[in-house]
Amino acid sequence: MKSLIQLGIDTSKASMCWIKNTDGDETENKYMLSVHNEWCYEMSCLSPIPTFTLQDILSILPRKIHDKITNRNAHLNIEYAENKVGISYLVGAYVMVGDFRTINDNIINAAYSMLIWAIDHNYLKAIPPVD
Repeated sequence: MKSLIQLGIDTSKASMCWIKNTDGDETENKYMLSVHNEWCYEMSCLSPIPTFTLQDILSILPRKIHDKITNRNAHLNIEYAENKVGISYLVGAYVMVGDFRTINDNIINAAYSMLIWAIDHNYLKAIPPVD
């Protein structure tokens, strides 16, 4: 989440947040996952850190982008093969935009990699957070 914030992604709409676990030894910095709502911030001692779910990341990614090479629209594609998941942008059925496809053992890491790629290639405009 820190790297996404540095890239300018607004985390205020994150569905979840990490909060300090106040049970047990207070010297430990253990966090637990909680629904991201006003309660997290009312209890500032919980030190909430917004975090995205898979659905949050997929809703940020553009459903389609314009491929500058083929001058056609490319659509977000998720595919599963054995124990891997791949995410790419496809023009038609086979051509990947910029030959970029992220493959990972789990879908959230693949989606995160695609989000970083979309930002780096100016397919997603990040807006710096207001201080």
